[in-house]
Amino acid sequence: MSSFKGVIESFKLPLGAYAAIWGCGFISMNSMPFMLESTVSGLGLNVEKAGLLGTIELLVVAATTLILAPKMKSLPRRNLAILGVSLALIGHALSVFVSDYWALAAVRSIAGIGAGVAMAAGQACIAATESPAKTTARMMIIFAIAVYVLFDHVLGPLSGQWAQQGVYGGQALWMFLMLPLVFLLPKQSDHIEDTDIAASAATGDFKVPMYIIVLSIGVVLLYTIADASVWSFTGIIATDLGMSNSLLGKVLGVSLLIGAIGGYLATWVETRYSSGFPYVVALVLSACCALMITSAFNSNIFISGIMLYGVVYTFAIPFLYKLSAELDRHGRIIVAASGSALVGAAIGPSYSALMVSTWQGYELIGYIYCGIAFTILMMSLTVLGYINSGKEPTDSPASA
Repeated sequence: MSSFKGVIESFKLPLGAYAAIWGCGFISMNSMPFMLESTVSGLGLNVEKAGLLGTIELLVVAATTLILAPKMKSLPRRNLAILGVSLALIGHALSVFVSDYWALAAVRSIAGIGAGVAMAAGQACIAATESPAKTTARMMIIFAIAVYVLFDHVLGPLSGQWAQQGVYGGQALWMFLMLPLVFLLPKQSDHIEDTDIAASAATGDFKVPMYIIVLSIGVVLLYTIADASVWSFTGIIATDLGMSNSLLGKVLGVSLLIGAIGGYLATWVETRYSSGFPYVVALVLSACCALMITSAFNSNIFISGIMLYGVVYTFAIPFLYKLSAELDRHGRIIVAASGSALVGAAIGPSYSALMVSTWQGYELIGYIYCGIAFTILMMSLTVLGYINSGKEPTDSPASA
């Protein structure tokens, strides 16, 4: 009985963090396959205008997190998360009733501000834990199960029935469900276990070298650009292969439900490896999945790539975010990294659309993904080497 209570307690913070970060902060990025297609069909927009609408929202989320990042040491995390989810709920709900393009962009920006506030609070709570990677891995197990419900039982059916109004209504419903969960977050991180590397940052004397900060944030930025470049086109690729929206929703949902395996593997690997092994595995397999999805010539190959990617994604995320979390336990760097992730999510679809129009196909996206994955690997190993060195930094102070 006591062991069962221990398991419940160990998932309390990850559940609250999921609600703030993935349930609210990243919901528009995760919904992109449905949002892009349903906005085009529901509002009669071309792909460029529909993409711009999503880009505006994601950039607002990113700007909000980047503004909050330097202040995270003193801000009350739980209250911030409650405010953020509440704002996002209002923004998503209002979107259902707005059809004018620029009015919709303004309302989506309200949802974006709320998402950015909630995400900053959740990531700061993750950074303050004893093992950010393990906490994130547990959060990704919750994410895998929750996103299956979101795709298969909410966004998939609603987008097929009511186009963009169904997507926005589904997001509003999801915010309503996330609101009570963010109450599980701590009010403030009163006790922070600092590593030797992060000790100076925790006291406000920020001496982590600037190039290390830039590399740790760049890892998240580049991975999200690569991920979004493939993710945003899955709906269109699926349609070209003869798959319906409903079937795509089931495939994406099941792939991320299976992705719980990736989160479990990450918790297991985290306790056994501190070297670059997890990064090599995560990034090589990510590149292979991207090639399978973008080069698929039938639905079976496409579905196989999507299924495997669900496992690889939930395995990779804890280790990629671990780098910025362990540099500063107060969460300033990881919040900035989260903001960069949204910038990446905004850039990814636009860059991949350019590649598709230039190449007249999706294969080039997969090939470029491989190059980005190699770059991320080199950057990750550099930051990891700095963290594992255990040496007091002697470089000139740098500001996050």
